[in-house]
Amino acid sequence: MNKVGWHTQWIPPWCREVVNGPFKTINPPDGLDLPGATFIVGRTMVDDRESDRLVLAGAVGADEWFIRHLNMYKTRPMVDAWEGPNEPGSITRWVFDANFIKALDTFTVRFCQLMHEHGKKVVGHNFSVGCPQLHMWKHLEKSLAVVDYLGLHEYCAPYMDYEEWDEQQQWGRWWTLRYKKVVQILKNLGYRVPQIVIGECGIDGGVQTKANNPTRPEIGWQGYIPKDVGGEQWYLEQLAWYDRMISADPIVKSAHVFTSGWYSPWESFNVGESLSRKMAAYDIGSVIPVPIPAPPVPVPDYTPKVHHVEYKIPRHPTERYPTRRMKDITQIVIHHTGVMQRPKNNLKHIRSIARYHISKWDWAGIGYHYVVAANGDLFRTNRRGVISNHAGPANPYSVGVCFMGRFDKKVKYSDLTPTPEQIKTFRWLQERLKLPAVPHKDIMQTACPGKDWYDEIL
Repeated sequence: MNKVGWHTQWIPPWCREVVNGPFKTINPPDGLDLPGATFIVGRTMVDDRESDRLVLAGAVGADEWFIRHLNMYKTRPMVDAWEGPNEPGSITRWVFDANFIKALDTFTVRFCQLMHEHGKKVVGHNFSVGCPQLHMWKHLEKSLAVVDYLGLHEYCAPYMDYEEWDEQQQWGRWWTLRYKKVVQILKNLGYRVPQIVIGECGIDGGVQTKANNPTRPEIGWQGYIPKDVGGEQWYLEQLAWYDRMISADPIVKSAHVFTSGWYSPWESFNVGESLSRKMAAYDIGSVIPVPIPAPPVPVPDYTPKVHHVEYKIPRHPTERYPTRRMKDITQIVIHHTGVMQRPKNNLKHIRSIARYHISKWDWAGIGYHYVVAANGDLFRTNRRGVISNHAGPANPYSVGVCFMGRFDKKVKYSDLTPTPEQIKTFRWLQERLKLPAVPHKDIMQTACPGKDWYDEIL
């Protein structure tokens, strides 16, 4: 194959003869000899909880990590790039918080500094499949500027090229090829996008899709072979599809199929000698029948009803919001009103919010630029060129979009998530504003706008 290669927990003897592409191994042995390997990634084995402890220690933790493994780094010159912590946070905190991500950013900057001083390259972050939440990437600017490669893991189930559509007919390939979403977010933020190493990939029953529910943790490709289908050939076709996808994208350096030379409990993931020889012989230009995904369901045209009410709601008798240049606006901040989701009269409800902001906080007017009603109606409450009060330090460069409802706890007349119409309207608005979005609680100490329902629209 071209960019899809091997991952090993220990190195089987057949590797020297078979491997002819990217290769990754854990604790690479001294004198590693793989003449056919085109790009070798090394990973040092550290217990997951100990790894997260060092990450949380920031730069001090990076110093300790580096000193522990310095002898291995020095004596394995055949390794092209070294990974730092593997799947940071995936054991101790599946839902990442800003403090952990910021600590990881600091850890990685220091680790890169130490490795670069010794002439070594770094594959940074190495996040587990689906991690972290997309809105957390904004906290990694410093480390993304210095890592040599960005490490990600990509799995799917029941097969690698599986995709699904939600009720809004939005593209649903969330697991495999998710790196494309990450790349787009980093570009929107104006951050450096390093070349990507997919440190692990394949079929893993631990991911939850509509077709893999309930999940089957620790079950690999051998547990998903369809009846009456040759197992290795079926999986080879999946890997061939993935190889074609990433080979067409220069941002991807390599991808490594988990795993050869397995330890328990990873037996069903085993990529043994027979399958490995087929991978090595596969020609990216050859024709291998790969299941063709169903054509996308056309997305119906959707335009919400837009109400320009900025001149119809209460304003402070003397105070006025300052203005800004449109080019200064860089993001959307998502809010909820914290009260009822379906008032009898949307405009009357918005007027009451404006009066509260003026009387309680002495603001110049309502804090939001847009309010999204439960029925999907969109109310423009401030011009975008106005610096309104809604997100503290982010006010000068952000647009405040507020969903009617309360989503951090159950209250009367409100669900715990926005309605489908609210989601569609927000997507319509974001497409026109062409701005990344973050939840209010990522900027200030608040529960707004509730739990992580907003991940699907960030």
